[in-house]
Amino acid sequence: MALALGLAMAPPPAAAQPREGLSPAEQARSQMLFEEGRKLREAGRCDQAIDKLKASQALAPAVGTLLNLADCHQDLGQTASAWARFEEASALAQQAGDARRAQYARERADAVEATLSRLEIQVTRPAPGLVVTRDGQPVSEAELGLAMPVDPGTVEVEARAPGFTTWREAVVVGRDGAEVRIDVPPLEAIEREDPGLSTRAILGYSLLGVGGAALIAGTILGVRSRLLDGRSDAFCPTDPDVCLPEASAIRDDARAHEIAAIVTLSAGGAAAAIGAGLLWLAADTDPTATANVAVTPWVGPGTLGASVSTRF
Repeated sequence: MALALGLAMAPPPAAAQPREGLSPAEQARSQMLFEEGRKLREAGRCDQAIDKLKASQALAPAVGTLLNLADCHQDLGQTASAWARFEEASALAQQAGDARRAQYARERADAVEATLSRLEIQVTRPAPGLVVTRDGQPVSEAELGLAMPVDPGTVEVEARAPGFTTWREAVVVGRDGAEVRIDVPPLEAIEREDPGLSTRAILGYSLLGVGGAALIAGTILGVRSRLLDGRSDAFCPTDPDVCLPEASAIRDDARAHEIAAIVTLSAGGAAAAIGAGLLWLAADTDPTATANVAVTPWVGPGTLGASVSTRF
């Protein structure tokens, strides 16, 4: 009588149930995977059966497939995985209106839940953009600080964030309701080495320096030219066009200074402009090379020159 009652309570085997929109070929594949997985499970080869059953479940979700998967996980000691599959099977059976299977899966889930091992991950000072993973799977912020079910064995916890060193640690979680806590320490910021100035920036600064010096020299030559031109007037007392012989020599000297000033100012302005351009281009890849440069030539009554202003 007890044996008859036990057989009546056990859920009958079920093949993978076809999903709407599934082609006949896909249905056949799902069924073959299910049958192969169940044979492997019955032969005690659950480590191989799990992949077959998972593939069948992905094609055609079915309560029977989930129950077989849960049994395999339980046989392998993977209590958290078994519990999750029983829970999923109960919900799927309830949704399908199969109260008998829903009750059976619920009772199995409750039995496994009492033996679940749990791992609590604590993060006291999370870095910006922190991502925590458990055996490669992301751990949500809501799960942190909670003792979550895990399969017994070695569990690797990793924490990473942009600009910080990655931290990882493996912890062994025991069986039969064991609870383990692991604390993620504050991540260490990565110290970035100063790459120094790029070749383009060095050349830019060099040209800027040469150009600035040339502009100063050109300005001095220009001022000297104006002063000499003014001195020549002293040798032309009555008419600017009627001068003593000394005036001609002074004016030639003034003209030479003027030409030298024009050439030097032009070359200096060009060098400074090119240097500023190189620094502007270098700023895209070298943040230490940023510079604002202004080169302003000027000419006034009796004077000529240029000014250079730079802000780094």
